Amino acid sequence: MLLRLFLLFTLVPVLELALLIQIGTVIGPLWTIAIVVTTGFAGAWLSRREGFAVLRQLQQELQHGIPPGAKIVEGALVLAGALLLVTPGVFTDVAGLLFIIPPSRRFLAPRILGWLLHRFRIDVQQVAGEPVDEDGVWTKPSRQPQSLPAEDAPFDHPIPEDT
Repeated sequence: MLLRLFLLFTLVPVLELALLIQIGTVIGPLWTIAIVVTTGFAGAWLSRREGFAVLRQLQQELQHGIPPGAKIVEGALVLAGALLLVTPGVFTDVAGLLFIIPPSRRFLAPRILGWLLHRFRIDVQQVAGEPVDEDGVWTKPSRQPQSLPAEDAPFDHPIPEDT
């Protein structure tokens, strides 16, 4: 694990620096800086928009009794994508966009959730209500959510009246 972190924090910046130098020699340093700043601002705007969209969808699914696993992972992907887009570099910008744009995020989220559930051996019956498929990908529940008790009848026994 320590070796992976070491490689991540040394190889990725070296790769980013090499790509930025190559781009700078082709289009010039000012245009390269403009691209880095523009992707930072665009990433912040896009991540805010998509983050609020995921929150709205999460609230709707919770109101309908759908387990929130995949939406929580989508929210984490938006956050990770925002961090990657704000980080200067080409490689991190591409990875950040893939985490933020909805089609790729919706493709990745159930697979990451299935991997997490498998990795940590969480009882999927308790978390998601249904097991993962043979590939370890969690699927949305097929059953209808149970109805909640009526607001005007919170007790299942009558309250005695004072006589």
